[in-house]
Amino acid sequence: MAELLFTLQLLFGLISLSLLQIISADLRSVDPGENITLLCNITQCSEISWYQMNSAGVRQIISAAQKRLYKDFYADYNVDESHFDVTESNSSVGLVIIGVGETDLGFYYCGGRNKTHTQFGKHIRLDFTTGSKNRDQQSDPHTHCKVIIIILSCVCTLLVSVSIVCTSSTHTLQGLISPSLLQIISADLRSVDPGENITLLCNITQCSEISLYQINSAGVREIISARQRGLYKRFYADYNVDESHFDITESNSSVSLVIIGVGETDLGFYYCGGRNKTHTQFGKPIRLDFTTGVRNGEVLVVPPMEA
Repeated sequence: MAELLFTLQLLFGLISLSLLQIISADLRSVDPGENITLLCNITQCSEISWYQMNSAGVRQIISAAQKRLYKDFYADYNVDESHFDVTESNSSVGLVIIGVGETDLGFYYCGGRNKTHTQFGKHIRLDFTTGSKNRDQQSDPHTHCKVIIIILSCVCTLLVSVSIVCTSSTHTLQGLISPSLLQIISADLRSVDPGENITLLCNITQCSEISLYQINSAGVREIISARQRGLYKRFYADYNVDESHFDITESNSSVSLVIIGVGETDLGFYYCGGRNKTHTQFGKPIRLDFTTGVRNGEVLVVPPMEA
């Protein structure tokens, strides 16, 4: 029994740690309906955009560019002018959210575009203040029923987890942690053995410029940016963070990312973005992980517990 409790504590500890390792972000709290300004730590760029990331994926909120003699920033694209705005601060652009609601919660980050690629800033996690949540719960007559349902769901989940640990010695910690990771970002899973090559397809088409990005504990980075050129409008890479490790291939009027010799640092989430005249449209994220039970060439197995 002691070994079982220890194993469960280890599992839940690893799951919580993995959730934190997805995105390192600063927390900003706000009451429902209030306005909030999120600052960007990217400067010295003539074009700055803001993005939101939640379970629905990634979307561009605002894109602003410097114009006129004094190089003030003006919004070129705004997904909702009644709800979002920009403000200049320290040669950069802050995002103003007017009347924060439930759909505004999640992760935000800015990106500064230069001649070759886009540099991304530190993530900000936006959430309601604890007191606001409590007040909302107290004012809701169905709160107690909801709490009971949540508790029962948690108990059922715990019992299922105990059953899995007790009845199978071949489940790996990686396999048990993976469902929790999917709660952060809804993504398709692609598995690969260490050292193998893999091609990740992009579902964004009809764009003359397509970029591919990676998200992991270090944040967001642009891997490759490709643009159509020539008579036949073939895609050619304008920017590649590591030409010996990444490449592109054309597929269905789009660009796919080729990772050569997948290693530990390649694991995480990938997504593509197609840039048009007004903004960037993002594709569905893909989660890249090693094949179940394989990590660094070793098979991970949870040892059987003694009766």
